[in-house]
This record gives sequence, structure tokens and C-alpha cells, in this order.
Amino acid sequence: MSHTVPKLATEYERPDHVTERDWYRLLSAERRRELLDVFDDRSGPLALDSLAAEIATRDDELDAADDAVLTRVASSLHHVHLPKLHDAGVVEYDPDSRRIES
Repeated sequence: MSHTVPKLATEYERPDHVTERDWYRLLSAERRRELLDVFDDRSGPLALDSLAAEIATRDDELDAADDAVLTRVASSLHHVHLPKLHDAGVVEYDPDSRRIES
């Protein structure tokens, strides 16, 4: 597996409605930068499980074939990272359908 390094916070285009301070706060977590990188490479909505698998395959330390790893990544996305990005209006996340759109 090859490790994909997320861009630096300054390399992401900040949405107009997000303050610079909030943008840097959102991008302070590498997992959120990885998530945004996935959406840079794709168009259209993604299922949470697909997003978790994509992030796991991009990280050398994670084995996407391991169900425990996928569950852990999906859980952190669902409970922590996606709600923060959704609340800031950066992504649309429906926790009931577990679908994400950028």
C-alpha cells in the first residue's frame, strides 16, 4: 500500500462561509483532511462504509481488509469528523442513510 499524505491546510480551498480560524480548526485533524482528499478525487455522494474503506487504503497503518479497522474508521467519521464538517457546511452528511456529499 502507498501512503497518501493529505495536503497542508493552506492547500485546501476554504468555503466563503467558513472563517479562516474555523477552517484551520476543521483542518487540524488529519482524518478530516484525508476525508476532503477523498472527495477531491471523486464526484457524487459516498456511503460511509465506502469512505471508511477509501481512507483505510490510503493510510499505510490501516488494513482495509480488517473489519475492525473499517469499523473504527467508520465510527470516528460518523461520530466526530463528519458532524463537524457538516455543521460547518463543508459536506452534507445524513447520519440515517450514512451518505456523504461534498
